Amino acid sequence: MRVLSYNLCALPGLSGDIPERLRRVCRALTPLKPDVLLFQEVFLSRHLELLGSLLGDWPHRFSGRRSALGFSGGLAVFSRFPILSAAFAPFREQGSWLRFSALARLSKKGAMTLRIEGPRRRMLHLLLTHLVADYRRPGRHAVSRRGDPYSRFQAGQMSELAGRILGLDARAPLLVCGDLNMLPDSPLLSDLLARTGLRDSMAGRRSASMIGRPFYRVPFDPTPCRRLDYVLFKPGEGGWPSKAKARYALREPARLLSRRVTTLSDHYGLLVELS
Repeated sequence: MRVLSYNLCALPGLSGDIPERLRRVCRALTPLKPDVLLFQEVFLSRHLELLGSLLGDWPHRFSGRRSALGFSGGLAVFSRFPILSAAFAPFREQGSWLRFSALARLSKKGAMTLRIEGPRRRMLHLLLTHLVADYRRPGRHAVSRRGDPYSRFQAGQMSELAGRILGLDARAPLLVCGDLNMLPDSPLLSDLLARTGLRDSMAGRRSASMIGRPFYRVPFDPTPCRRLDYVLFKPGEGGWPSKAKARYALREPARLLSRRVTTLSDHYGLLVELS
């Protein structure tokens, strides 16, 4: 079974060439042969409709609701396997309305919890999430000079995520995927793995999944290259999946209609084969 977790950076007004980039992503998926697509940062209904029109080989999908009251965290799942149940629930901890964390609040950060009928009719749980970012530059104190304690926001969301995981049937295989916005050596991530028995499909490797060069229309200071994207897994009663082979995909630069030459997102896709 192959899964692809990919932050699409479809941020209206902030990132450009969104429809063209989404079309190119969909064309690039066929040779990768993923069974389940796990997208982050796709907010608008028209962008979801465009993806849906191009991803006919993944007929089972869930994206929650998009409205002025929230965007289901910008999350979406497309699957070749049947989705037996699916729900999105926002986190209680959404961060401050001050400064950059206000952007995260608009999307209603949370997690999608799905039951999927996987290979050989095995039922597995899948959680897709995108945690609030730490907008401080590396090396600053845990509470920045702006007074935004991003580490506390992340800790609250990770605690909620752990609680949801521990409430699932432990006999079923489990995948937890998405942009966690933290490094592999983060104490928060280490605590989650210890509490839940999850394993990192990349075995703690630090190779960057987010690109540290200018990508946006607005003059954001580019985030340094670092790894923020994860597919975590835990075997079920029958021992599946026991192994994971992970690599980055969708890394090639492309010339867009705007004449920009860039990758299709500010993240690479994380492609994982579970066996």
